[in-house]
Amino acid sequence: WFSDRSNDPLAPTSGYRFRLDLEHASAATLADFRYNRASAEATGYYPLDLHRRRVIAGRLRAGAVQPLDGTAAALGLDDALRGLLHPRKRFYAGGSRSVRGFRENQLGPRVLTINPNVLIEEAGCTEAGLRDGTCDPNEAPVEDFQPRPAGGSNVVEASVEYRFPVTNVLQGAVFVDAARVGASPTALETHSVMAITPGFGVRYASPAGPVRVDIGIRPRLREELMVLTEVIEDGERRLVRLDTPRIYDPLDGGSFLNQVLGRIRLHLSIGEAF
Repeated sequence: WFSDRSNDPLAPTSGYRFRLDLEHASAATLADFRYNRASAEATGYYPLDLHRRRVIAGRLRAGAVQPLDGTAAALGLDDALRGLLHPRKRFYAGGSRSVRGFRENQLGPRVLTINPNVLIEEAGCTEAGLRDGTCDPNEAPVEDFQPRPAGGSNVVEASVEYRFPVTNVLQGAVFVDAARVGASPTALETHSVMAITPGFGVRYASPAGPVRVDIGIRPRLREELMVLTEVIEDGERRLVRLDTPRIYDPLDGGSFLNQVLGRIRLHLSIGEAF
């Protein structure tokens, strides 16, 4: 269900929008991945002057998904994975239309991946330690790890933005984005993550819509994340989860300038964030 009572599709200055999505997937719908999912998003625009050039805009998004029994059997997997969810049905946050202090989908439960050769050469691990998961990844350089979004089972996200004129064709904005993404009920034992990121930006009124440049400022997040790597057994690649998590902070050990720049996220897009 979608209702749009805003006054402009690309750059609204008054009115509201509301969207509600309800999904059910089970054996009755011939689905392999089985779940119940609900999500809702509401945005509102309040003008502060008669010409509607100064606007307060707000957005609230919430959602939850619950896996149903039968997914593992339908996919021919171990029954221990009965809480499996398809990645597209999990919830993510971060990006130019979400929490702008983060890259796309990078706010929320995540895992780290790393090349096994790095663990052997830099962390002193052995191939046997990789196979049985006893390798400690904390000695490997932080830049060699790749954070991968795992998604969550629920999300609450909110934004508020003040838009004001700078010139006839330029508009400024200051904003605060926040979100909490809950842990996903899968074999990846991740945790819930919450962040609040302020920022500012400018918009250029082009014929195709407002060209938007936003700068989000992220907090310093020091996380304990699960590490996945791979081994080769009998000529086949196999993912391995290491027993010891990695204390991960991508800004750790960098220069002062790198730490400052590392907290800034630049977004360029067409159209308002919401």
